[in-house]
Amino acid sequence: MRIVTYNVNGITARLPNLLRWLDESAPDVVCLQELKAPQEKFPELAIRAAGYGVIWHGQKSWNGVAILARGREPVEMRRAPVVLAGDYNVIPTERDVYKPERWVDDALFRVEVREAYAQLLRQGWTDAVRTQHPDAQIYTFWDYFRNAYQRDAGLRIDHLLLNPALAARLEQAGVDRDVRGWEKASDHAPTWVEVRDAGR
Repeated sequence: MRIVTYNVNGITARLPNLLRWLDESAPDVVCLQELKAPQEKFPELAIRAAGYGVIWHGQKSWNGVAILARGREPVEMRRAPVVLAGDYNVIPTERDVYKPERWVDDALFRVEVREAYAQLLRQGWTDAVRTQHPDAQIYTFWDYFRNAYQRDAGLRIDHLLLNPALAARLEQAGVDRDVRGWEKASDHAPTWVEVRDAGR
């Protein structure tokens, strides 16, 4: 099962890219952020036509989230296995940012913010991407300015944290980096995790 977090930075403007990526990648579950669209403006029909069931909470401005499930309807639950997926706006370590010395005073990299993230890990959550790629420089966000994407001057701020029940089933995790290079792309790239089905 492939579970993806993707900050689309505006569902209306990014819908063609989102539909293309869904068709090419066929993820099982997609957690979207920054829909930037009210509830009634969410493109439900286009998402369903792409083969995904969907639930969403639309909001204007920078907000709004959705969960897509390939070939089925997502069901809201309150129990484990659990994935905390999203754009955290936290750069956990120096490995997760291009030129960390430039980010020392930025809210995304402040000591107290990184400590709060580390506290989640100490509680037993697993950072899926970092677990699979412990020493790699992997980014999920590249600014639109100064050719950041072309220079690979990025940040890792989109995360998938797994609770122990799901971490035991972790197979792979990564970033669909190339999507960021598409025309009219979001400044974030889809970030994903693959887990074994229960009982396997």
